[in-house]
Amino acid sequence: MEKSIILHERSDVMSGPIVREGFARYSVIFTDGEKPPKTFDASLMVGATLRSLTEQDNGEQRAFTILGGYWLQKGSQKLKTTHVFGIAASPNDGFEIKEGSKNILGSEWKLAYAGGDKAEYVNENTMGGSGWTFIVEEVHRSRDNYPPSGGEIELTFELPDSHNDEVEETRAQFTTLMLSNPNYFGTFPELDLPIIVEQTGNTTYEEAVCLGLQPDDDVLEAVVEIKRPFGYGSSPCGDGSIEYVRFYVERSPGVWEDIGVSSFRAYNMPNSAHPLCYTVTIDFDDPRKYCTVENLLNVRAILSWNLEPPAGNPSWTPPWGNAIDATVQIDPFKLEFIPVGDLVADQILQINSPILSEIDLEKSLPTKPKEELSYAALKELYVDAKVPKHRFGFKAVQALTAQPVTSTFLLQSAQGTFSDDFSVIPSIDLSDIFDDLVATQGNTNYEELLCAGYNPSTKEVGAVLSIKRSSGFSGGLCTKGSTEYVGFWVHNGFTWIPLGVTNVQVYDLKSIGSGDTVEYAVIRPTNGVPEFPCEGLQGLRLRAILSWNTPPTGPNFDPTWGNVIDTFIQPPDGQAGNENELRLFHINRAPIDSINDFTGRSTNLMPASGECSGVDRPFGNLVFIEGDFLFKPHVFNDQTGDVLGGANPLRYRISWKKAFTPDPFNQLTNSFSIRVYPKDPPPGPISVLKTQATTPDGTGGVSYTYYESIFQAVNPRTLGVWNVANLENGLYTLVVEGLVWNGATYVVLNTSVQNIYVYNGFPHQITIPTEGGGTTMVDRLDPELMMTLSGGECGEFNVGDILSGTYQVRDEFFGSLGVNMVPITFGGTTFSNPVTITNPGVQIPNPGIVPSVQTVNGNWSLDTAGLPACGYVVELGAWDRALVGMSCSGHYNRLGVGFCLKNPDTE
Repeated sequence: MEKSIILHERSDVMSGPIVREGFARYSVIFTDGEKPPKTFDASLMVGATLRSLTEQDNGEQRAFTILGGYWLQKGSQKLKTTHVFGIAASPNDGFEIKEGSKNILGSEWKLAYAGGDKAEYVNENTMGGSGWTFIVEEVHRSRDNYPPSGGEIELTFELPDSHNDEVEETRAQFTTLMLSNPNYFGTFPELDLPIIVEQTGNTTYEEAVCLGLQPDDDVLEAVVEIKRPFGYGSSPCGDGSIEYVRFYVERSPGVWEDIGVSSFRAYNMPNSAHPLCYTVTIDFDDPRKYCTVENLLNVRAILSWNLEPPAGNPSWTPPWGNAIDATVQIDPFKLEFIPVGDLVADQILQINSPILSEIDLEKSLPTKPKEELSYAALKELYVDAKVPKHRFGFKAVQALTAQPVTSTFLLQSAQGTFSDDFSVIPSIDLSDIFDDLVATQGNTNYEELLCAGYNPSTKEVGAVLSIKRSSGFSGGLCTKGSTEYVGFWVHNGFTWIPLGVTNVQVYDLKSIGSGDTVEYAVIRPTNGVPEFPCEGLQGLRLRAILSWNTPPTGPNFDPTWGNVIDTFIQPPDGQAGNENELRLFHINRAPIDSINDFTGRSTNLMPASGECSGVDRPFGNLVFIEGDFLFKPHVFNDQTGDVLGGANPLRYRISWKKAFTPDPFNQLTNSFSIRVYPKDPPPGPISVLKTQATTPDGTGGVSYTYYESIFQAVNPRTLGVWNVANLENGLYTLVVEGLVWNGATYVVLNTSVQNIYVYNGFPHQITIPTEGGGTTMVDRLDPELMMTLSGGECGEFNVGDILSGTYQVRDEFFGSLGVNMVPITFGGTTFSNPVTITNPGVQIPNPGIVPSVQTVNGNWSLDTAGLPACGYVVELGAWDRALVGMSCSGHYNRLGVGFCLKNPDTE
């Protein structure tokens, strides 16, 4: 559907601090005279594309660049800021549509955001009788002082179909249809079931749009767009639906390794602008190499709505969702953490053999900070790569222009003898650099921000940027390289709220071919995104600014190298009111609302990103307690994250005891580490590792200091670490008290109580051999295993025989089991035939507080065809359901049976 509007320039040209030379204000009229229907909704404008634009001034067409935006408003209620568009125009080449277009010919139009740092200009034209106002706002700025002309601008829009609450049956009844026939959409052809409606890779409702790696922290991040206001199960006050993302890495050509699945919840949000962008992350602990090797890998993310992608199937296509690939760079080893012995073994370091015996090979070498390459060194490095001087000289010039202007400074400028921490810059180069930089704004030839989003569950904002060239980043992996900064701001009501600036180091990578790119992720924990009640939850505008080698300073910062992205995010579903309180979020990554207060065990069937799922799961060994205070006063140093002198921050205490007993409570006083993200950290790492310890609080007791504020974050939000390894299994009561300063002393703000079931493993005994041929009994705390091999353990069999046996797993909280042949390498080839089992077991909830022993029995078989004559082991491995620490894994045990294979013709 196409519709045209004409912008008539008004005569009330105003001026102000935000306008350089002048601006034009336009009212809006639909040229075809057609009035929109009563049901006209703001979502009609989502994704509208600007098709053409002409400006007439005395019959002469003018060239310019426009950046604009539009939304719908009823009275004073602005419903949606729907889109930002850009057009680059040239009198010779015609008009070219460009998202986020750059200032090509020196004339620029900018969007004035309602309630933002720029003025608000609203016309009075209502559309039909519906009371909706269509608003287009532009601010005109021209370097040559070209004033508004009084002419007309005609814009033709293509409007997508209207969104409503009607969701197709294949979406609304998805779970029922899949349960009736898992191959309903053709998703699982191996099941040999009929296809009813063939559908794969539908991205109408959600789409994974980018994927990258945060190399310093080894975290893969994908950004997913939720495109529609309906089709996600419920509003934010309900359960919504789950968007799963499974991640893969290509270890060798065509061989993809499954590295796990993450998820987030999506909801119906009809009152919000779309698309809403969510970040999804997973740990990616890949082997590092030395800086002499460019360690690039291909990664993949598969997005699937309401259906977890099957493990180990990298080519699987979901009914709803899509797959996306990217190339990422693995961070090189940091030498300060590498033992000398490893450096010698890898031939990185050579030491005479007689001296080796006198060196502690377990120690690492002292290292010095990597130095930045000088201007002269970069000029020589890039002579063949044709990197322009205003690129590789950018940081040096930025440092020079930041110096105070003195007579000596001016003399150096005239003589071309500038010398600073970076280099000597010839005056002829300096002149060229300044000229080129004046004409450079928002250049994305080298790097470009692809997407940005937010995860309301983890309260992390993130983005993915693309490195588009092999050189121009101040050196290779063995140098300091250069820094890509990304700043984030969220718009709430009448102002932009800073969420923080983060960064990632990038380098010249010769492995990047022409047209290839490498994707990097940046992640920033933040408390700046405000919480809202679930009723009527609406998205907030998020702005991300990428700037190479200089951090963005505010939401209106114009990067020289980099770009700006505006999108929308879902704020956290929080509680209303102004009273502060301490809230518990997770115990060992299990959400508090999933933990049954009677049994003390978690059943989480709809996990959000970073949460542990499963049925009837107890807690063992180390218990990590996460939470926060609802209101977080900022009483911290913006650079170090330390408490300001004289301030009285929020504090808290943690205590525990055996549930339903008269025993007194025991207070936790152990120390643990937290990672603090200050508001404005100095250049370099954006976080500070601190030791969290109890200190006297003036009440005669001790308590922990709470280190978060609206501007400062702690990630993860760990309140305490409780070592329960020496406790007997059973139900315990955990109490967390929030403390607040009342002007004279600390008083209890509120108390959170949670029962949890401690399970340190299934107690049993095993027999092990001792020296001299005897045996002894040893106590164990893990699943009890038994395994047999028909024909006897350590027996001899012929290649091609089918071996069989039995297995048994006993535990109070059975989790899962697997039977596998241990791979062996023979003649340079790895062999590992699959093992067939009859009963993989199911997780059965244990009713009540006192659990009973659960037993899983089964048979296994192994076809030995194709294996070489050698010795082998078939191994049974089993996990219980306990949430041990932050791993989402339980206690593990394994048991194997061995055998030998010989060729049939061998005597």
